[in-house]
Amino acid sequence: MPHVEIMDGQDVTFRGGEVSVMSNLQFPNEQLVYYFEVKVEVLPTGTDLAVGISMRPYPPLRMAGWADNSVAYHTLDGGVIFSCGSTNAVAAAAGDTATMPGDTIGFGWRPRSGKLFVTRNGEFIAKHQVPWARKRLYPVVSADGPCKVSVNFGSRGFVLAKANTNCWGLAPPQGLGPPPPMYGCDDESILLAYTPLGQLEQQQRPGHSSHGSQGSSLSLGSMA
Repeated sequence: MPHVEIMDGQDVTFRGGEVSVMSNLQFPNEQLVYYFEVKVEVLPTGTDLAVGISMRPYPPLRMAGWADNSVAYHTLDGGVIFSCGSTNAVAAAAGDTATMPGDTIGFGWRPRSGKLFVTRNGEFIAKHQVPWARKRLYPVVSADGPCKVSVNFGSRGFVLAKANTNCWGLAPPQGLGPPPPMYGCDDESILLAYTPLGQLEQQQRPGHSSHGSQGSSLSLGSMA
């Protein structure tokens, strides 16, 4: 896919144009909190980077937060954008909203309550609540222009110290193991994936289930 490239299992390069990549690791409901971080390596002026969550399937050519059943923090305006049916909401972040190369954006999800929070460089900057408690949700990273990021689901230490001490990571600290129990054991698990439009249309046809789908042309693999 010319719009995005994923290298070394963690580095995601967006080439330009509005595009999203999604994890196939669903947030379980066992823990009170799950968390992941995105380190900004390159972010030219004018590019909007979005870090959030959504249900599946999600339109691959739409930013997280702009399409139905998604919510994301957007670096360009420093707001949390939420879309659900006819409801659209924006929650402003606290303090300086400027995101620079070298910054780390963190996204936390509380599956039992439907509450989320956003951090930057280990500091809490935003929180919001959505009506999706115990729903099937997945991490999403989006951009509408060129940029480069490094995604950490927990196989490395987080900038947010509390996430380390409380084991909030979605992936185990020793590296990528099996997906959550509902997926069984798969040695070629995908962490982030781009879903082609043709496959997306097939998934949306009546009677076709997207549960557990892992087909993709691009993926974020082992985070060892």
